[in-house]
Amino acid sequence: MLSLPWTRTRAAPSMKEERSPTSSSSSSTLLSESRETTAARPMLSTERRDELLQMARAKRIAWVEGTTGGLGRRRRGSDSSKQQSSTMPSHVMELMKCADDMLHFVESFDVVATHPPLASDARKDSSSNASPISILQEIVASSEHLPSSNDPSDLPPLRLDPTFQRAYNQLLDVLKHPDAADLVHSIQGFVKSFHETASSSSRTASTSSRGDKVHAFISHFLHLMQLSPLIKTLEASSPDALSDLRDHDMRRETLEAFVMEKLHGAAFGACPQEDAALSQRIASLGFLSFEHLDITATSDVARWTCIQARLSQLPRFLSPRRQMACILQVCHDLTHLLKDHLGGKYPGADDFLPALIYTILKANPPNLHSTVAYIQMYRHPSKLMSEPGAFG
Repeated sequence: MLSLPWTRTRAAPSMKEERSPTSSSSSSTLLSESRETTAARPMLSTERRDELLQMARAKRIAWVEGTTGGLGRRRRGSDSSKQQSSTMPSHVMELMKCADDMLHFVESFDVVATHPPLASDARKDSSSNASPISILQEIVASSEHLPSSNDPSDLPPLRLDPTFQRAYNQLLDVLKHPDAADLVHSIQGFVKSFHETASSSSRTASTSSRGDKVHAFISHFLHLMQLSPLIKTLEASSPDALSDLRDHDMRRETLEAFVMEKLHGAAFGACPQEDAALSQRIASLGFLSFEHLDITATSDVARWTCIQARLSQLPRFLSPRRQMACILQVCHDLTHLLKDHLGGKYPGADDFLPALIYTILKANPPNLHSTVAYIQMYRHPSKLMSEPGAFG
């Protein structure tokens, strides 16, 4: 008897047809691998997680302060290390020393990878053996009444505006706060991008565009600070908290100085040929004396020498603000030297300009062309127009 199409039933597929041996074995293999991966990936303990967070924060604080060490640990030879050495077995101390050396070695590669050496670094090293002067070093020296370096022949520290000093300290306190990781990472990202751009296309990229990028980032970061819950909380916690940093202009000043110190290695020294040409030209005029320039204030040679030494410090300062402050300090000292010679009368342009020319000829500061270009490019335009109390 024939069966009609709609009454014909299909035999149920066998288990062998429904599941092939290949698919069965592959699924079981994947399942076993996932179990092995889960078993091989242990969960971090609370203590280990806290330790990693503390290490990350210590490294962030070290970056903010511009100090070496990276992980916030004490160097060997400190008081705490000596106290621990008396209680720890010798083999444990030896292991810790090896680990410490290894971390320093690894961190040295980290610094090179983040901030590759530039041609400008070599030029600066060859032109001057003096170490750079950071704002934090100046603050520490002024607070402890110490010279800016260990060299006893160094000049007294350059005057630092007390309001700026307090605001700068407050900015560092904000960036070192445990809840400021996002703010710091934003600055670090910009610094890393700037260094990479400078090292890859230092001769093709426009320096004016770099200056515009810096000013744009500072404006952007000021907006982030204005919206930051952390800063709002700190300001609300006490009427004196961040008192100097509340002012928008001072906030911009401190942020510009902080960022430019981080960018100095990539932003400074883009004009080696102009620097060399200007230095040679100044050196060729070094024979000029007081008489050639009609300068009559010749009695106080020590003050002239001090002013020339101050101008020679110019490229050692890392931020455009401090470099500009160095120039203004030289002009201030020259003005008062001439004023004392003129019996208390402030000098006019006919007296001041020859004195400034003489100071530049005798000091012949290295990288003078690049320094002036660095200030003009990265100092906020509003601060290039006028400086209150420049020579007073």
